Amino acid sequence: MLSPFILLSLSASLLFSLCLAAPSVTLTTNSLLDANGVFFISYDGVVNVNSFQLSGVLTYSNYQFAAWYTSSRAAVLARRSLPSGAWSTLQLPHTLSASDSHNVIALGVSPSDGKIHVAMDCHSSTLYYTSSEAGLATSGASWVASRFGSITTTLGTLNIGTTVTYPQFVITPDNLLQFVYRSGVSGNGATQLAEYNGGTWSNVGSWASASGTYTSTNGVTSSARNLYIHGFTYRSNRLHVTGTWREQAGGVSCSSGGLTNHDTTYFYSDDKGRSWKNSAGSSIGTSGSSPVNVNTAGIIVDPLNADHGLMNQESQAIDSSGQIHAIISYIPGRFTQCVTNYETDRVAHGYAFHLYRSSNGTFTKVEIPFPINSVGRSQIVLDSADNVYVVLPYVRIVTASKSSGWTDWTLAYDGQASGLNAFGEPNHNHQLSMSQTQRFNTINPFEIEFGYSRAVRRGPFIFVSGTTSIDPTTGNVQHPESAYQQALAIFSEIVRAIEALGGTRQDVTRVRMFVTADEDTGDVGRALKENFGEVGPAATMIVGAKFVREEMKVEIEADAVILS
Repeated sequence: MLSPFILLSLSASLLFSLCLAAPSVTLTTNSLLDANGVFFISYDGVVNVNSFQLSGVLTYSNYQFAAWYTSSRAAVLARRSLPSGAWSTLQLPHTLSASDSHNVIALGVSPSDGKIHVAMDCHSSTLYYTSSEAGLATSGASWVASRFGSITTTLGTLNIGTTVTYPQFVITPDNLLQFVYRSGVSGNGATQLAEYNGGTWSNVGSWASASGTYTSTNGVTSSARNLYIHGFTYRSNRLHVTGTWREQAGGVSCSSGGLTNHDTTYFYSDDKGRSWKNSAGSSIGTSGSSPVNVNTAGIIVDPLNADHGLMNQESQAIDSSGQIHAIISYIPGRFTQCVTNYETDRVAHGYAFHLYRSSNGTFTKVEIPFPINSVGRSQIVLDSADNVYVVLPYVRIVTASKSSGWTDWTLAYDGQASGLNAFGEPNHNHQLSMSQTQRFNTINPFEIEFGYSRAVRRGPFIFVSGTTSIDPTTGNVQHPESAYQQALAIFSEIVRAIEALGGTRQDVTRVRMFVTADEDTGDVGRALKENFGEVGPAATMIVGAKFVREEMKVEIEADAVILS
């Protein structure tokens, strides 16, 4: 069977009035990437769109990437320039090995060398991996399969075994690439971490193990399990993880038709996943030598036994104050105290819950008053004002405002009522989430040498670094004899960076110009007027600057605010 692979773009706005109001959502675009994506239902899901996939759609610098399996089961990678370039596709020399919805494609980019990394097609089985030539993530070079290396069953040169599931790539705050995965099998597995540095993958180790003893409320014990995570999310320098345990012993649940998932956990790391602390700040584990386990103290933040069809691997996000928000879902006790068929019971009585941490370390759980009507998972997104958006199955989006204490839940968009006809779980571009930091990088030699970005977006705000007329392809300064021509080239590069992060020339609010010589001020001012005269941003010009190269006559910074 075939299924279209579609990318939706939705915009959100917070409504301000004398009364509290949850944010609204509007469908802005609906892009068909492949009319003939492979389609089969497995584990109540589809392989091209699973919430735990996390990076099936990825944004890096001024490009957006996507991955899926087409009708021939071939792995397809796509790329477009932001904000609205045409999609180009290529097929990797690999075909989907099993009709298993777990066997998703995960994408990642290593900032140190601009390589695109691809992990795919595994469920308690061998991983398939490849990476691109250096710089492909930012260079705009031709989008062809020959720019990727051969498909291997190791992570580069690192052997991670033959029972791999749930591959995820994550970029650290200091721009290293990490790889998160489960080794072993469902109910008896360990959550693992590897790291890419200096062009080589190395093992950090297991940080959540299968060990320990769990005793259910019915008295049955289990001696093996795995931790299913809702995410592996950095904010500032802190790494946050929420999750749920799945026991190997089926008897911990009241019925063989239920799920053995129980409890919601939370812990964090301040050293990129090497050591771990619970919500109270107590040290609880070290990756590799003493990983977290089911008996680790202080990690359960929402207790729930294995009788309620609790779903694993939903989603999480971090707000502007560094606090975790997670979505969990199960059948509330008012419907039954014993789920006997989780597939039918979740469709009939399942609800999602918003679970969040306060600054004092306590957690609050609020039931979202809209049934999930599905077996599957939901996704949470926060905007720059910490308003919450939850994408339920079938692309039904419910929202709540921070000003209400996240209690004014509203159905903001109904994909079913709108005729969207989207099946199953949602996935979203995490790098474009409204509360996340987005970066635009070029191959300017100074960006690479000193480790900064050409521009950074946080929420509606875009900040463009000091920009000169250096040619990133040659490293030479363009127009060394003309401050006017240098300024024109710089303003063009500034606009390119802002557009890559979703803004426009009209969004520029402030410009700061640094000029070496008095006689060049008029020319630089003229270039400013030609580029932004109709916009009228706030502006400052400082004369007498000295730059790292003598040929540089001008350097310019800019700020922008996106209001729509």
